[in-house]
Amino acid sequence: MKIHSAVDVEGKDSDRVLLYAYLNATSESGYVNPIDTAIREYKTFDISTYQKLDEVAYDFNRKRLSILFKKDSRNLIVTKGALKNILDVCSTVIVPRNWVFCVSSVVAT
Repeated sequence: MKIHSAVDVEGKDSDRVLLYAYLNATSESGYVNPIDTAIREYKTFDISTYQKLDEVAYDFNRKRLSILFKKDSRNLIVTKGALKNILDVCSTVIVPRNWVFCVSSVVAT
């Protein structure tokens, strides 16, 4: 399995999305799947400034996995899973240029 690209909510290539996928793929303590392996092999990032604080493992009810990181003085939660389940728990989404939109307005388009 190989990664072709990592895209943002607008369908454009995104190093930020790839970085977050890489953080998740290299930091989860549960089952490593072929997608995680492909992400790790596609491109590497220096993640030495990220400290893993906690993890909520994947389960079949939530259908997502979340990892909490600290970088500098800010916390970041990286979650992967079924898109609908992710959007159901998000109130906003960051799009290119770092603009923040309500999830319902992005999903509706």
